[in-house]
Amino acid sequence: MEWFYRHNGQEIGPVSAGDLKALFKSGSIGAATQVRRQDMSAWQPLQQFVRGAPSPDPGAEASTAPANEAAPSGWTMPSPIPTDGSTAATCSECGRAAAAADLIRFDDAIICSDCKPLFIQKLRAGVNVRSGPVYAGFWVRFGAKLIDLLILVGINLVTGLVFILAAGGMDGGDASPADSFLLQAIYQAFGAAYTTLFLGRFGATPGKMACGLRVVAADGRSISYLRALGRYLAEFLSGMLLLLGYIMAAFDGEKRTLHDRICATRVVRV
Repeated sequence: MEWFYRHNGQEIGPVSAGDLKALFKSGSIGAATQVRRQDMSAWQPLQQFVRGAPSPDPGAEASTAPANEAAPSGWTMPSPIPTDGSTAATCSECGRAAAAADLIRFDDAIICSDCKPLFIQKLRAGVNVRSGPVYAGFWVRFGAKLIDLLILVGINLVTGLVFILAAGGMDGGDASPADSFLLQAIYQAFGAAYTTLFLGRFGATPGKMACGLRVVAADGRSISYLRALGRYLAEFLSGMLLLLGYIMAAFDGEKRTLHDRICATRVVRV
């Protein structure tokens, strides 16, 4: 997530959380410096996001660091847990948005109630827990897609058989162009409904569920049915030109395919 900060009345950025940390440690900015994430509209003092930072001096200039201000020993840049009951914060484990009452903080991680039991087990086992979403790579996404394709092939086989029987049985005659077109349209409708309903309702198709994946918006929220449908349609573009739209996920920092870029979605591990 990228950040912006104000210095001498000017907005500077975007910069990474690491760059912001370096600026703080060098004294270029201080606890009172106004900052915001790229998904925030309101500016807040840096000390709101830094664990252990001293409270800013009310008389200090907001864009500079006091000379005697030392960098805190435990720097973190987590998403702030909202206090107004909103769903603005996202879980560090699953990447889903959750209400403040359902979130707990552990160091720089924010954990929802669903992930809390597994997160605690990881801590007890000495696992190095992550502090942000883990994007799904090319091969695990390929496996999920293969599972979904097998499911849809089974559905289409049954649908085709029912269609043939309803159209007059298997008498050896060739299907008319109109019947073939109608059957293909039914196949596409089933594919669109399958993807849209599962992504809109659960955030994952059965194939993605089996592989522990979830489709989310750029801010970690669940996607709508409309965006799920748009993503399904955009996926046809990814399949063109030797599947380059899919292959680009292997070279993208957030593992985005072409249809992820078009619809501003991410596929994360849960």
